[in-house]
Amino acid sequence: SGPSGCGKSTFLLSLAGIWVHGEGEIHVSSTAKVLFLSQKPYLPLGSLKELLCYPHSDYPDKKIDEVLTLCRLEKFKSHLNEIKNWSHELSLGEQQLVSFARVFLYEPDLLFLDEATSSLDEATEARLYETLKARLPNMTLVSVGHRNTLRAFHERVIDVSLSSN
Repeated sequence: SGPSGCGKSTFLLSLAGIWVHGEGEIHVSSTAKVLFLSQKPYLPLGSLKELLCYPHSDYPDKKIDEVLTLCRLEKFKSHLNEIKNWSHELSLGEQQLVSFARVFLYEPDLLFLDEATSSLDEATEARLYETLKARLPNMTLVSVGHRNTLRAFHERVIDVSLSSN
């Protein structure tokens, strides 16, 4: 947590191993399955099914169907094979739900969320976090967000506020 501009996202990118500006080492098991969700998800061109499975391999239709229901994306079940520019078809909230569908498909060991629920209402955000905790109880979850409601889903808070020096 901390005010805007204090480096929360940079810190998260560093922990995720995808920040290239700086020096130092952060060790994560080479066998750990890691996933990073941003505020604006990357949606490659292709079918909705390819989008849901990105960047990993294909998943069984039954699991995709289950995850669509879990993420309240049921209305898209009949569109799985449609090829569209989904970033223009889906609202930002729906795009963030697609990101969570990816989480439930991939089942990472380590999940980094950078404002990944900012376009969702608080009730949907809470339901998704509760479902993450229930379905992936051994997963390590690291979040950056502006809502105080996120604190309830984390055991520790790191305050990265700017110092006055």
